Amino acid sequence: MSRTGCAAGRAVRAVTFDVGNTLFPFRRGEMDRLLGRFLEFIEGRFGPCDREAVIRRYDEVRQEQYRVNLPRLRENDLVERVRLTLEAVVDEVDPELLSDAVLAYVEALAQTLSPAPGTRRLLEALREVYPLGVITNYPYAPGTRHVLKAHGLEDFFSAVVISAEWEFIKPHPLLFRQAAAQLGVPVENLLHVGDDWEADIIGATRAGASSVYFTGLREDPDPRRGDPEGRPLAEVDDLEDLLDVLSVAPAGPRSRVQATWPPAGCR
Repeated sequence: MSRTGCAAGRAVRAVTFDVGNTLFPFRRGEMDRLLGRFLEFIEGRFGPCDREAVIRRYDEVRQEQYRVNLPRLRENDLVERVRLTLEAVVDEVDPELLSDAVLAYVEALAQTLSPAPGTRRLLEALREVYPLGVITNYPYAPGTRHVLKAHGLEDFFSAVVISAEWEFIKPHPLLFRQAAAQLGVPVENLLHVGDDWEADIIGATRAGASSVYFTGLREDPDPRRGDPEGRPLAEVDDLEDLLDVLSVAPAGPRSRVQATWPPAGCR
């Protein structure tokens, strides 16, 4: 763990988390398993297919969506991605098929993802002191909500802000401001934890919130890491180190404590 900055004089009154590669590992292996389960749905409906062609179609649609939307910080459309992917298999995608396919994709997502080790312990400790929330980029809000519910995490969060419901993606400040409003705190009293320097760290900084940069689940180098526009309070490679950053006791019988701020070593 390294401390890289200090929100001197700024009390943290709520904490939010990114989802993919923060609360849940979502790397190449998870993506491959997700698409494998989705292919099982397709083959269960239509019989054996050219799996490489379907995955290639999925990747092409996904990349085109990012090409068009990312420069404008607009969220993609997962339903449209699924529809266009199915066209690699069938000539016409009727509404019933599309609905079934999207549901299958969401269920495959929930089956593929599992919370990172220590996540539940961390959330149990933090909720004794802070209201908690989620701020995540994902192109289909019911998918994120289903994953949180399927793994028993939804009750930890008083706010769930998903880019698909607001059109914009992090680092747009809107998402951080919405989360702060839902949690009932000024955005300057919000601390956000995430793995993407641009989306999470720069995004929080632009919104006026504090941040902690989490590196424990990344597979690839972060191209914006260290960009001075982002000013995290700390960098951690284990989510439970956040307890040290905030001076919160681990979850247990006597875990209801008041966090000190600024933390030790940052006064």
